Amino acid sequence: MKHILVMPDSLKNSLSSIEVAQTIENTIKMCNPEALITSIPISDGGEGFVDCFLHASKGRKITIASVDPYYKPISASYAIMDEGYAVIELASCAGLHFTKDYPDPSITTTYGVGLLIKDALDKGCKKIYLGIGGSATIDAGVGILEALGLRFLDDKKQPFSPTGHSLSAISTYCVNTLHPKINDASIIVFSDVTNKLTGE
Repeated sequence: MKHILVMPDSLKNSLSSIEVAQTIENTIKMCNPEALITSIPISDGGEGFVDCFLHASKGRKITIASVDPYYKPISASYAIMDEGYAVIELASCAGLHFTKDYPDPSITTTYGVGLLIKDALDKGCKKIYLGIGGSATIDAGVGILEALGLRFLDDKKQPFSPTGHSLSAISTYCVNTLHPKINDASIIVFSDVTNKLTGE
């Protein structure tokens, strides 16, 4: 008896990794009904990251009010697994699919992702798996930090909300208002690239 392992990622703008896995599994069964198939949908950290965890293990989706990359109000979801850790995908709030015909990474933000992380911390999660694939942003995560309470100041000591084009305007920052539970949490980032932030 053949044992076949099926571990697909999603097909961008087409099928989720779960749908791809089901299609492959059904096709194999048509050709070889006796085959033993283990199906494990995977993700590179982009869209479908949360669903892959929920497919493989037990947990529940949490939906809260957040913002998209352009600060427009949206509802976004993440997962809290039965083991107590949270799974968050950046694409749910700051993904490329939000930009449609007007992609402008210089003005987009990861602030909405920070709101998901804040909610997970408020609910007692001390470990967070964060998938950062499919991003429409180049803000280096400052939006996340702002949502978690960090205040960014310009050279006149005035607070502002930096995005990709205004990172150089950050003169200093204030940590006094940072979320108190962040120091006790660990955030594990999932990414399939090793791009250097500022080159060599």
